[in-house]
Amino acid sequence: MKIDRIETFLLKAPLTGGDRFYSSQAPFGERASLVVKITTDDGIVGWGESGVSMPVDHLATYIHDVLAPRLLGRNAAQTGPIGHELYAFSRDFGRKGASIDAMSGIDIALWDIRGKAAGQPIHALMGGAFREEVRAYATGLYYTEADLTDPAGAADRSRELAASYLEQGFSAVKGKVGLLSLPHDIRRMAAVREEVGPDFLLMTDANHAYNRHTARIMGEALQELNYYWFEEPLVPEDIEGTTALRNALSIAIASGECEYTRYGMLDLLKA
Repeated sequence: MKIDRIETFLLKAPLTGGDRFYSSQAPFGERASLVVKITTDDGIVGWGESGVSMPVDHLATYIHDVLAPRLLGRNAAQTGPIGHELYAFSRDFGRKGASIDAMSGIDIALWDIRGKAAGQPIHALMGGAFREEVRAYATGLYYTEADLTDPAGAADRSRELAASYLEQGFSAVKGKVGLLSLPHDIRRMAAVREEVGPDFLLMTDANHAYNRHTARIMGEALQELNYYWFEEPLVPEDIEGTTALRNALSIAIASGECEYTRYGMLDLLKA
């Protein structure tokens, strides 16, 4: 079961007009993903994915020119040794970000091959499932062009979006904050809570938009509105500030999106 071929497929969907949306950090003019296909010499095909939240064109080049030559002919079942080798190879220049993202597509595809070869779901190969179902939440309440040009009306638009999630049957939603002023964003989150009621699970994600002072203000407002968690309030480098915020607030502080390996996650756990 040796790796015979590695292919990539670049998928892009342009967003124009009313489909364009924003987080606190950037506009989204398109949705893109890089799909990785690995074929073994005995015909098993594994599929993976890279680059969901970043520009993906360069990931294909990195996979084909840098990673693939190191993998062709290797035993596809050796997910552990291959992962360790690729990380060690990239340690001097790519311990986070795009380099690890490219490796993840390969790793997912190799696990897919292992599962197909064994005739088992991947969770069985990793020790079994701890639960049979999970609660799904909608990720939404993104900013629109209208919110930027008419921030005073953003609360009403967020209220309408919240109502649409209720109509779709969701019992939980995570929304964005951090692009508008604190008063405007707090009004948005209050309008959402008023629309969905007290028992609906609400979370919010700032994409590291705040400093320690403004994060505290927003966090206090969110906990008053009974939001479940406040995600990435500070830049990922400020672990000390995130720890201080966690200790100062009762709302859960979510973090780790910008960490790519066990090493970065360990730093967060120690904090």
